Amino acid sequence: MQRSALLRSSSTRALLYTPANEHFGIGPVEGMVCGLPVLGCDSGGPTESIVDQPPEQRTGWLRTPDPGVWADALEDICRMDASARGLLAQRSKQRAESVFGMASMAKELETLLVETVEMGPVETWQIKGIAFVIAFLVGLVLAVWSRRFS
Repeated sequence: MQRSALLRSSSTRALLYTPANEHFGIGPVEGMVCGLPVLGCDSGGPTESIVDQPPEQRTGWLRTPDPGVWADALEDICRMDASARGLLAQRSKQRAESVFGMASMAKELETLLVETVEMGPVETWQIKGIAFVIAFLVGLVLAVWSRRFS
């Protein structure tokens, strides 16, 4: 609840995602869902969620974790006028939903399951491991997206 209030506050100017070489990380996507400019490290998970280039498709900034480089990016973010901010927010929300939304994740899971079935039968001991992984992934997806912003 507090996180949602902070991300949606009119005084919040950006979301800074500082971990380098981090796995996926839900933080940037949550910022994008809220239409915030996101500044993240140019390694790991943020490179999957944030679009930095070209500028007309930008949903955030990917920068090397260097204070001077981040300061320059923050100046760019703070100088954005309302129109540019609105367009970035629109692109960010659309990307978060189309790539990481429940429908797209369900479709991707279905595709992976079909590909798995097409691989043919597996040994009995492998079935238990695969079932566990699938159940875990489905549970993880449902847990993450049940906390979505209303």
